[in-house]
Amino acid sequence: MNLKDQILQKARLEEVVERYLPLRRNGSSGKTLTGLCPFHDDRHPSLHINVKEQYYKCFACGEGGDLFKFVQKMEGCDFRTALKKLAAWYGLSDAADDYQPVKYLPLKRKK
Repeated sequence: MNLKDQILQKARLEEVVERYLPLRRNGSSGKTLTGLCPFHDDRHPSLHINVKEQYYKCFACGEGGDLFKFVQKMEGCDFRTALKKLAAWYGLSDAADDYQPVKYLPLKRKK
């Protein structure tokens, strides 16, 4: 299992978001949490976290995504760095994912 899948098994979006800002339950169903969006000057909670589907969406500025994108936006980093941060938070080793892409040599054409 790769590191991304390991993180998705352990981490919950709402836990990750709550490292950065407070959230509160919205409605009686409990499947949505709300908070002030950190991506714009938000005065009324417009950031919605769908607990069941594990995605966030701001209905004011339009920002949205999964837990990886949230960390990327908050930390101003790329996906790989967000992956490493999340792995560290959840006590997962990212050594298994430290690989170099395979470089393919061009095929020689027959003359």
